[in-house]
Amino acid sequence: GGEPLDRINYVGTDALYAVQNVENELTVATATVGGVKGDLKYTLREGSEMPAGLTLNADGSITGAPEQSGTFTFSVVASEDTEAWYPYKDKAKTFRMTVYAQDDIPDQIIYEDINLGVIPYGYDYNQSIAGAVVFDENGKITTDIDYSLAEGSSLPRGLELVDGVITGKATAAPGTYFFTIEASKEGKQAALLDFIVTVKAYSISYDEPAEPLPDLVIGEEAAIDVGTATTNDGIQIKYSLKDGSTLPEGLMLQSTGMITGTPTRAYNGHKFTVVASGDLAPSQEVTYKLTVRGVVFEDRTFDGLIIGKNYCFKLNAAANNGSQSPIYFELKEGSVLPNGFSLLADGTLIGSGSDWGEQTFTVVARSEGNVTVEAQVTMNFYTVFEEAVEGEPSEPIEPETGGCSSSIGGGTIAMLVAAAAAVCGAIAIRKITYKKEK
Repeated sequence: GGEPLDRINYVGTDALYAVQNVENELTVATATVGGVKGDLKYTLREGSEMPAGLTLNADGSITGAPEQSGTFTFSVVASEDTEAWYPYKDKAKTFRMTVYAQDDIPDQIIYEDINLGVIPYGYDYNQSIAGAVVFDENGKITTDIDYSLAEGSSLPRGLELVDGVITGKATAAPGTYFFTIEASKEGKQAALLDFIVTVKAYSISYDEPAEPLPDLVIGEEAAIDVGTATTNDGIQIKYSLKDGSTLPEGLMLQSTGMITGTPTRAYNGHKFTVVASGDLAPSQEVTYKLTVRGVVFEDRTFDGLIIGKNYCFKLNAAANNGSQSPIYFELKEGSVLPNGFSLLADGTLIGSGSDWGEQTFTVVARSEGNVTVEAQVTMNFYTVFEEAVEGEPSEPIEPETGGCSSSIGGGTIAMLVAAAAAVCGAIAIRKITYKKEK
C-alpha cells in the first residue's frame, strides 16, 4: 500500500469535565484529517485506562458515569476507519478529565485549554471554540453558552466568530495573533479565554528540471522520478497529471512522483504536465518532454469526407531510433476498412466511401528490428444534399482525389483513382451544379 500519510491532527480542547456518578455526553472525537472531520475510529492507547465507570466507544464518545472524583489522564489513538491503499498514520493524544464530587459542583462557567492549531493563510478555516461548560444543580453539563469577542479584541483579518465557530479565510499577513473570547450565560459570571494563534502561509517549490528526462525505448520497462518538489512546512506532497495532460501509452504516474510502466508507442518530445499538491498550499506544476524511441505511428482522423468521392491518403510512420528498415502497413486482424477502401503496404489509403458516419479501424506498422506498433484511423463520411434549380447544368467537375500529390509505387494519381474504382469497386461520381436563369 505505501507509507502511511501523516495527516491526522487533533484540535480543540484536551480538557473534559464530569460529576461523580452522573452520566454526561462526553467525547474525544476532535481529530481531523487534513483539517476536516474524517472517517476515524478511536481506541485507548496501549497501557492507558479510562476512569472507572466510563467506556470509550469507537466513534470517540464516552459513555457511563465516573465512579470516583479527582483528576485523571488517559490517552486515545485516532486511526483511519477504512482499508485505504495509502493509510493515514495513527495519531495519539492525552486528555485530562476533572471529575467533581456531587457536593463540590462548580457554579461558574469553565472555559480553558483550547488548541486552535495553525490557521492556514488564504484557505478556508472552520474551527469551533465552543469548549466552555457549566453544570446544573444535578451535575448535568449544559453547553447553552454564548460566545463573543472580548471588548477591544479582534480576529486575524478575514476571519469571524459565528455561533462559537471561527470561520472564514485568513488574509492577514502570516504571523502571530492574540485575541480573547468571552463565554457567557444568563445568571452566570462570564469567563474569558485568551488565544494565541499563528497564521501560516504554506508553500511548495517545484522547479523545472536541470536536465531533460532520459529517452525511453518502446517495449522496455521504465522508471523515471519527477517527484522533486520540496517544502519546508512538513506538507505531504502528492503528484498527479494536470487535467487534459497524458503520458505516453503504457506509462502511469504514481502519487509519489514515479513514472513507471512499459511504453507501447514511440513519441518525439511528448509533452505532459505534472502537478505537485499538498494540503493548505497552492499547487505547483512543471511541464516535461519525453521521447520514446521506436517507430512513431500516431492515430489519425480524416474528417469531412463525402460519400462517393475518391480519396487517397498516406499514413505516416517513422523510426526515431536511427533504424533504416522499411516500414510496412497492414490492417490489424479483426479490424475492417470502410467499404470501398483499400490499404496498400506503403500506408496509402485509397478509395471512395459508400457508408455514412464515423468508421474506425486499426493499422499495424511493421519494421524489421523494431517493435511492431499500431494506430487507430478514423474516417468520417457525410452525404451532401444539393437543391436543384431551373437552368442549364454547368460543366461537370472531376472527382476529387483527397489530396495525394505524389506518385505512389510508380503510379500517378490518375492511375490510383482508376485503381480505386477497379480494385475497390468505387464509383467515380461527377458533381453537377446548376445555374439559375437570369
